[in-house]
Amino acid sequence: MKKIGIAFFLIFLGFIGFSQNEVDAFRFSEAFYGGTARSMSMGGAFGALGADLSTASTNPAGIGVYKNSSLSFSPSVNMNNTNASFAGTNATNDKLSMMFNNVGLTFGIRDKDGTLKALNFAFGYNRYNNFAQNYNITGVNNNGSMLDALMFDANGTHPDFLNAYTTFPAWDTWLLDTLPGTLKYTNPLWWTQTGDDKPLYGQTVSKTGQVKGGGGETFFTGAINYNDFFYFGATIGLQSFSYNSMTVYTESSFVDNDDLKSFSYTENLTDNGTGINMKLGFLLRPADFIRFGAAIHTPTYFDINDKYSVTANSYWNSPDANGYYNYESDSPSNNYNFTLLTPMRLMGNLGIIIGKFALIGVDYEYVDYSTMRLSASDYMFTDENENIREDFKPAHNLKGGVELRLGMMSLRGGYAYFGNPYNNENSYEKSQITGGIGFSSKNVYVDFAYIHDVKTYNVYFYNGYPVEPVPELTAKNGIINITMGLRF
Repeated sequence: MKKIGIAFFLIFLGFIGFSQNEVDAFRFSEAFYGGTARSMSMGGAFGALGADLSTASTNPAGIGVYKNSSLSFSPSVNMNNTNASFAGTNATNDKLSMMFNNVGLTFGIRDKDGTLKALNFAFGYNRYNNFAQNYNITGVNNNGSMLDALMFDANGTHPDFLNAYTTFPAWDTWLLDTLPGTLKYTNPLWWTQTGDDKPLYGQTVSKTGQVKGGGGETFFTGAINYNDFFYFGATIGLQSFSYNSMTVYTESSFVDNDDLKSFSYTENLTDNGTGINMKLGFLLRPADFIRFGAAIHTPTYFDINDKYSVTANSYWNSPDANGYYNYESDSPSNNYNFTLLTPMRLMGNLGIIIGKFALIGVDYEYVDYSTMRLSASDYMFTDENENIREDFKPAHNLKGGVELRLGMMSLRGGYAYFGNPYNNENSYEKSQITGGIGFSSKNVYVDFAYIHDVKTYNVYFYNGYPVEPVPELTAKNGIINITMGLRF
């Protein structure tokens, strides 16, 4: 550390909300329910077909379709390949992770001869998101530098009052300095410039990320079957997630600077959240070959604990008076609690049963991401919630799947499309192509599913500064899911 004498209370001057913003709200509001291999191999379009544990988290009326008790669990393997595109340069990274997509039990009270055919119950766990990913973005930036964003952000602020997580680490490592007698800041790229001349950019920039974690829902479901015509179900969902991210942003190989060799900002972020929601759904079966229904999911109310810290490093070509070539500055570790209210979800479901030979399922989902809200006891999140209202819009998601029954064996396929939730120029595309095979006897069944998941979206180099290059990531996930179950 090159500069000392900072006031002790700097620890408390980190900008509350810097690491809690609209990006985090969206990340923790997305839900792609996994569940059983049978459901996943049909694109997740199982809401109206029922008799599958995945429906506890989509349309709980589907639990009412069960005619016997069932126990199942579903381990899976996720193979992630992320390609990053920036300034004509592509970089690829891989990550392998293992997880449980589903485990659960259904049982009930059944009367084949009565009007109330069944009162079924289910409890278990369905995974709804997987954050695991490695990525590496690299390229040449001819238009600016992170140091410029930090410099403009710091202007007019005394060094003792700089942001503990952004501008102060830069000042503490000589990446920022004040012009003599002023509170106007400069950075090494401007030291050799005169008048209004701008620096000659063209330095190499990179951002690497290592992300771990995921989200799942413990469900408690009850459902009725009234005369094989009307089904109604309700689920209490207890959701939890863990998100761990380490990103390293680096600039090096400066074109017009003999002093600065390179610098880096390392961010460590850990978020753990717990929440609760409720789901209500119904199904109608007007004829043996068709079922249709709808479901509503209340917003999930999350309590989230956020831990965030930054380390800045600068490396120089020439030593200072004490012989130092590099400097390091660590921010305090910010431990902060806040809440997130996710959007309500509305679903419509259609199922077609073609005798004992085939099933067709179609699910539609409406999610208005502009209704996400952040809050805390000591901060209003006014700007962040306004950004949510302006930047997001309703998304329309569509899923479809088919199952062909060939005796004890079934072949399945499906497709899912997830609409763009952004109201601005951010790119977002997500789709899934799915397939699988299943084997079933009277009391035992085994299902296999493969999901090819492709998601294209933008990321920020500088953690959300308004003027910066915006790389594009394409994450391809190959998911193998196996469900083993018993009927009794």
